[in-house]
Amino acid sequence: MSKIIVLIRHGKASHDSFFIKDIERPLIEKGVDRTKKISKYLLDGNIIPELLISSSAVRAFETAKVVASEFNYNEKKIILFESLYGCDISEYLKIIHSLENKINTVFIFGHNPGISECYSYLNRNSQVTLPTSGTVVLTSSSKKWISISPENTKLAKLFSPKKPLQKCQNILNT
Repeated sequence: MSKIIVLIRHGKASHDSFFIKDIERPLIEKGVDRTKKISKYLLDGNIIPELLISSSAVRAFETAKVVASEFNYNEKKIILFESLYGCDISEYLKIIHSLENKINTVFIFGHNPGISECYSYLNRNSQVTLPTSGTVVLTSSSKKWISISPENTKLAKLFSPKKPLQKCQNILNT
């Protein structure tokens, strides 16, 4: 079975207080609503997570919890990585390459620029910058996570909640 990587940039977060550290900024209502919209498109496309991985930053973890709720995924099973906050592509690839092969679909919640760099690399340097709640679905013909590379990975869907979206249907057949 092919491997599916869903990269989701955190939802829109608060900028209202000078007293909150960046890592502690929570989602705002617009961020929650857009994340629910993204979840619906993934559900419609039958893209079901087997594993959720998130940055430990509040806005990323809250985004992951919204998605977990929409998929009836136990939020206590979300794996947090402090290293996904403020990192570059190498940390995303390290995490992807370390996954257990029994898992076929992973959702990873993170931040720019690292999450966009990861997508751009795996999609052969497309140079896309994901907006908040922006989501990329990548499929790989590799049977092992350690072997995920641009040569065996392709873009299945890319969408943003800010623009009209193409529904994420028949994703595994594209």
